[in-house]
Amino acid sequence: MIIRIFIILLGCFLTDCVHAQLDSNKTFELSKGKWRMPIDNLNKISLPNNGDKGLTISCSFSNSIIFISNQPSEVYSVADGKVAAVFTIGDIKAVIIKYGDYYLIYSDLEECYVNKNDLVLANTKIGRLSKGFDDTYELEFLVAFKYKEIESIEDWFNPDLIKYYSEEQRELMKKASPLR
Repeated sequence: MIIRIFIILLGCFLTDCVHAQLDSNKTFELSKGKWRMPIDNLNKISLPNNGDKGLTISCSFSNSIIFISNQPSEVYSVADGKVAAVFTIGDIKAVIIKYGDYYLIYSDLEECYVNKNDLVLANTKIGRLSKGFDDTYELEFLVAFKYKEIESIEDWFNPDLIKYYSEEQRELMKKASPLR
């Protein structure tokens, strides 16, 4: 939690020209619903605590999504942007990619393939996942707008994301929103 807050705040201090960011924000928002999965070999996801949808699946202090694989995987950028920061905290690495006032945060990486100020396109390999304690590979993915985490970031991904929900998650989604 502290690491996540530190990363968001640091990324926000790296803000450049405000007027150019407004146009970038509009362009970035057009990518909503079109993002690819950030890892290959995806087995399942863990959604954030999202009370309005009846989901209480992961940490209640975060709106991140955890992408889980049972085998090693490369991590891909889900959208175009500029690398604002690359961090190493212990053995774990994190990358922040900035687009306008939006920050995409990828953490739990073993290796990073990008450096600060690199321009990346969607689908660019940015790193490789580290192996977790339970022999799974997890990517924690978070999106922030300025200083605030974005809720319901699953809505930004391609609709195929739903096929990675557990049966319990699908049932909760049906109960919470009959339109889905």
